[in-house]
Amino acid sequence: ASQLCDYSRLLVTLGRLDEARRSWQRGAGLLRELRLTPELERQLGRMRRACADAGVPPLEGTDS
Repeated sequence: ASQLCDYSRLLVTLGRLDEARRSWQRGAGLLRELRLTPELERQLGRMRRACADAGVPPLEGTDS
């Protein structure tokens, strides 16, 4: 699950936002399903920074 989130950050950096969004939704969804809240929070922060650094709006689920 965490690897999908990591991969989605790479995709954001490459400007492949549709793929990033799909990967993020799968990875974050798995973390929620597994109730790995601390890891999900870490991943949320990392994704918010990646989006900000890339100058793109936050992906769904990272902007709240």
